[in-house]
Amino acid sequence: MDSEKAAGLGVSSDQQADADALAGAVERAVARETGGGVQNLRVEVHAQAVELFGRCSAYYTKQKAQTAAFAVPGVGQLTNSIEVT
Repeated sequence: MDSEKAAGLGVSSDQQADADALAGAVERAVARETGGGVQNLRVEVHAQAVELFGRCSAYYTKQKAQTAAFAVPGVGQLTNSIEVT
């Protein structure tokens, strides 16, 4: 198992807990800043790279979500895959 972690194939429970905490913080920030304007919001975290998923009705809401996510400590890289419909 240690060799898998060294090769980047495994994730320790501490790393998973950190990723879960970061995802939760980003979800709360996005929901707060957009007033719940992103439907089906999902946040994926890999190391410090964060990706946002969901749908919203305005490009402005997508931008607000991105700004809110970047403001969360620990977000190093962000991909905004929220769809504007």
